Amino acid sequence: MSEIVPSAASSALDELLEVSPQVDAAVILRRAGGGLLASAPPTRDRMSDQFGATCVRILEAAEQSRVELGREPIAQVEVATPEGHVFIVADADHVVAAVTDADPTVGLVFYDLKTALRAVREAAAQSDNGLVVAVAEDDSDDPDAAIAGRAGAKWRRKKS
Repeated sequence: MSEIVPSAASSALDELLEVSPQVDAAVILRRAGGGLLASAPPTRDRMSDQFGATCVRILEAAEQSRVELGREPIAQVEVATPEGHVFIVADADHVVAAVTDADPTVGLVFYDLKTALRAVREAAAQSDNGLVVAVAEDDSDDPDAAIAGRAGAKWRRKKS
């Protein structure tokens, strides 16, 4: 697999933590198999993997319920406890999940997670098409300013 998608996932989570102070920790996974693409804050222990696996199981249970009820596919899930919330947003290929404090602004957290998911989805699509370039955050017109792997780079479709 291209390193572009995990890099985009890591960048998306960095931005998520920056813009959403309610989010304490987050992961981005592959929906099939639950493979961890990125975690924030980054950890070297198994907590991110375990959290990701739990989120995949929650999504699977919600999906099973929705099938039994004849409803539309699951796009997001929230689990609320007195100590905090777990938010899960998914598309066909990826899952973004986050843990917040006990009183988050639910709509804003879902919006921020969907933004992170969109960034990963776009990077994956561009990677599959071989049309990925890194563009400096200042969106400079200087093509030499676009350096792959540069911190803070945004992934965009290469214009033909």
